[in-house]
Amino acid sequence: MAEPLVSIVIATRERPELLQRAIRSILRQTLREIEIVVVDDGSSQETRAQYERSMEDGDERVSYHFANEATPQARGVCPARNLGLRRARAPYVVFFDDDDEMTTTDHLEVAVEHHRRRPKCLYFADLRMVKNGQTVLDAGLRPVDEPMTKRQLEPGKPVYEATLEEFGKVFTRRYPHLNATVLDVGLTKEIGGFAETLIFCEDLNFFLRYADVASTVLYRRETVVDFDATPRPRMFDAPAPVLRDLMISMALSKARTSIRNRHLLRSSAAIEAHMLAEAAEKLNDAGNGIAARYLALQSLILRVTRNGLRQGWRSLLS
Repeated sequence: MAEPLVSIVIATRERPELLQRAIRSILRQTLREIEIVVVDDGSSQETRAQYERSMEDGDERVSYHFANEATPQARGVCPARNLGLRRARAPYVVFFDDDDEMTTTDHLEVAVEHHRRRPKCLYFADLRMVKNGQTVLDAGLRPVDEPMTKRQLEPGKPVYEATLEEFGKVFTRRYPHLNATVLDVGLTKEIGGFAETLIFCEDLNFFLRYADVASTVLYRRETVVDFDATPRPRMFDAPAPVLRDLMISMALSKARTSIRNRHLLRSSAAIEAHMLAEAAEKLNDAGNGIAARYLALQSLILRVTRNGLRQGWRSLLS
C-alpha cells in the first residue's frame, strides 16, 4: 500500500451502517493515496464484529481503532479525534463525521494540490445540508462569503485566497465545517489537536486556533460534502438552549487564551458577545432576571450590541 497523502479520521459509535456509507463515499475519491482511520468510541461487541466482517473483504486503506483500548483511554469526540490524529500517517488530515458523505470526487485531490502550493494553509470548501434525503441548505457559506472571494487563484477554478482579516469577517456569521476541510497535520499537532475539555462547539475553538497559526486561508467555492442533518441518536445528547449558548461562549473564551491574531480575537469576541446576549434573552424569558443581568453585562464588556443592551435593560425591569 502506498504511503497516504491524506488521513481521514472518523470518530464513531454504534452506527456501523452509516459509517460504511461514509467510507464508501470517501473511497470514491480520485486521490487514491488515502487512509481512513476509524476510531470507535465505545460501541458494543456486536458492532465490533461488523467491523471485522467488513475488513475481510474491505479496502486495506481502512483501519479500525478502539478508544477504550487507548492509553490513556480516549472517550468523547475530541479525545477520539486526537487518537485518530496520533494514528494518522499522512501529511494532511480530514476529520469526518460518520453519517456524512463526500460527494465531489476530486475534493481531496484538489485540496492536496493547493496545500502543496500554499504550505500550512487552512483549506476548506462548501457543503450541502440534507435531511431525510432532501436538500435543506446548499452551500451554506455562500450567502456571506463575499470577503473571501476577492482573489481567485486560477481562471475557471473557484478556489480563492483570503487574508485572516477577510476570513474573520465571514467567521462571525458562518464558519467552515470540519467535513469539508483538509488540514495540515503538522499544524494540527502544533496546536494540540482538539481541546478535550470541550464536549460542544469544539470545532469553533479548533478553527480559531488553527487559523491563528496558518500561513493563509484557501476557500473552494463548491459543494464537496453532504452533511446529513436527519435526526438520529448522537454520540452525546445536545445541551439545553441556554447551556448551548454558554458552552459556545466557553469554547470561544478558551480559544482566546492562545490565539494572537487581532482579527481572530475580534471575531471570537463578537460571536461570544452575541451568544451571551442570546443566553440572557432566554433567561429573561424564563423570569431569571439576576442571571440574565450578569450575562448581559458580560456580553456588553466584550462588545456593545443592541441585544446586549436590550437584555440588560429587561433584566433591570424584571
